[in-house]
Amino acid sequence: MHLSTAAFPETATISGWPGNVLVIGSGLVGASLAALIRQVDDEQGGTKRSRVVVHDLCVEHARAAVAAGHADAVALDLPSAAATADLIVLAVPARAVRPVLRTLAGAAPSRAVIVDMGSVKADFACAAAHILSPDQLARTVPCHPVAGGTASGPAMAGAQVLRGCRMVLTPSQGCDERVLEGLLDFWRALGFACVVMSPERHDRVYAVLSHLPHLLSFALLRQGRSLFDDPAMLASLRGNAFDLMTRMARSNPALWAEVLGANREEVLFGLTELRSILAEIETNLRGDDAAALARALAPEGEMTA
Repeated sequence: MHLSTAAFPETATISGWPGNVLVIGSGLVGASLAALIRQVDDEQGGTKRSRVVVHDLCVEHARAAVAAGHADAVALDLPSAAATADLIVLAVPARAVRPVLRTLAGAAPSRAVIVDMGSVKADFACAAAHILSPDQLARTVPCHPVAGGTASGPAMAGAQVLRGCRMVLTPSQGCDERVLEGLLDFWRALGFACVVMSPERHDRVYAVLSHLPHLLSFALLRQGRSLFDDPAMLASLRGNAFDLMTRMARSNPALWAEVLGANREEVLFGLTELRSILAEIETNLRGDDAAALARALAPEGEMTA
């Protein structure tokens, strides 16, 4: 497969493919992306194009990712690993973004492409604009792989977690167009279906498509638990609808508190809209008018699934 040379022009071992990849964070997304890069690289045959190293504050997590075959090596020293990287991937919790960016500002070469894998983009874009140099910022593209689930950690990682998923790219106005095009080529070569939008648009969209559903899942589980003194009763009586609606509440609540906080304004905006919809449904429910209630549940022309 021919890839654009624009994103990785200086040190790529094969046209358009990053020779040295540094993944910062070896959790589910970071380790899975490392595994996907290695898998696609192997499938192409011939000379190995990428060396993928992982760095994590929890060294045992990084070592587990390497032991599972997801990456080639552990990078113990972040500045040294960043200095030789062609592609630097941040796959860290929201609270770690700024400290990592500060390290990269003093260590990442101007040729390196920097991408972020978090699910909140405007906050990352703002942090990057304040911390990175203009040259580094021009080669920084916040991205969001729409994948994952309730699992976490390198033990649950694998190329299959991300393969075939959607990748949302949210370049800032100062992004180098050649870098964006080259990165699009690279993501597509890995099997991602790519979409480009602004960081602000992304955060409004995914407040509704991801962040609010998680919030509501946690809330509904709390409500269900309040019905019973014995949690076993909830487990024995719950139906499929409750299971489907509360599946995401199995996720890490501390992690999701960070995500919701990072996208606070858009989540609050979404909650306001949701309250309005629920108020309309409640009004029609109180009015004992089945036809009106049905219209409130699914207005004409709107999707019902």
